Amino acid sequence: PAAHGRIGLMATHNPSSVAEWVKNGTMNEPLTSEERFEEKVMMGLRLRKGISSNGIQIKNIQAALNNGWITYANEHITPTKEGLLMLNPLTLLLLS
Repeated sequence: PAAHGRIGLMATHNPSSVAEWVKNGTMNEPLTSEERFEEKVMMGLRLRKGISSNGIQIKNIQAALNNGWITYANEHITPTKEGLLMLNPLTLLLLS
């Protein structure tokens, strides 16, 4: 119960109530293109492989650079050690 996950382009989630989970099972719903983009950014940063700057505003990239949270080269954004410690605000900044 209460687990969330992703399978392909589907978001999966289970009700938090055991009784409801046994009755209804796992619920699936498709991710929107915006949700897929947000997850790609979040996971690319979290897994340290970085992300393409495509779709990210240059002013937000510059702000993250100024904070020392990312490196930016060849249209690729990678979190720094400081950026890894600030993943939530970094992700919000890049997605705003």
